[in-house]
Amino acid sequence: MVTNELALPATTILVVEVGSTAHGTGIPGGEDHDETAIFVESATEVFFHPVSAAMQRTQPEGTRSGPGDTDRQLYSLRRFVRLALAGNPSILMDFWAPILQVTPIGLELRSVADRFVGRHVLPRYRGYMSQQVARLQGKKGSGGHGRRGGGRREELVVAHGYDTKFAMHAARLGYQGIELITTGRLELPIQGEPAEWLRAVRRGEVSYEDWLERVAALEARLAELESDERIGRFRTGNGSRPGPSRRTSSRGNRILRGPPPGPSRVRSPSTSCSRCLSGDRSACRGPRAARPDRPDVRSLTQAPAPPNRTADR
Repeated sequence: MVTNELALPATTILVVEVGSTAHGTGIPGGEDHDETAIFVESATEVFFHPVSAAMQRTQPEGTRSGPGDTDRQLYSLRRFVRLALAGNPSILMDFWAPILQVTPIGLELRSVADRFVGRHVLPRYRGYMSQQVARLQGKKGSGGHGRRGGGRREELVVAHGYDTKFAMHAARLGYQGIELITTGRLELPIQGEPAEWLRAVRRGEVSYEDWLERVAALEARLAELESDERIGRFRTGNGSRPGPSRRTSSRGNRILRGPPPGPSRVRSPSTSCSRCLSGDRSACRGPRAARPDRPDVRSLTQAPAPPNRTADR
């Protein structure tokens, strides 16, 4: 859903700045303003009128935003967490993006950012970056093969031979994927040599061939990290990395996904209940006890035993 109304939902818990300005890779005075907002759905919205995501823009749909325009992406908290668990790069950066508005719940959400970091995010970063490269090269989308204009910015293609802003963001994904998996967090705005090089790409000071070579090196490094078995899928609060079959709670305790494999567990009679020990379980309130006021469910679901023909003889 896209709307030109920029009013935030009353249950908004977090608004952060995203885009080139937040990354520190934009051109001063030449960028629009991008935001991500997270809100909590009411029970009515969850069950009857679900709105998991929406876009708010100052420009009409189909019109490219320019300097001074605002694009705001809204996510319900449920959808945000699902996408974060899946390793969506655009979602994960919101944990460290500059805060514009926040509530205590929003701060609590940001405090568990490391729970979403692990080797499972690397295929998403590689995939997003590869798709960006394919689109820029015209191999994907409607840009035309070899056109080098994935972002549809004709002025940049004419001036530099390729869409430098689109190319910059593709390489940024590679740098940030490596940073996230090796440090456990993202630093925004981007710092050091990567920031300088990305800004040079954005200004058109890096040739297409040099950009493509750097992107290939970043992709190779991501592939190397993805195959590193020492890196677990999820992080714990103390910095250790458990294996891919487990997750940890906010207290560092192990969380299992459902019951362990094998036959279902049946609770045995309590060893501390006098009625169970005496054999009289009819008055016991244990989970497997017989209840005189309720029928035995098993007797209703099981077929009756065949009659004993031998006894009739």
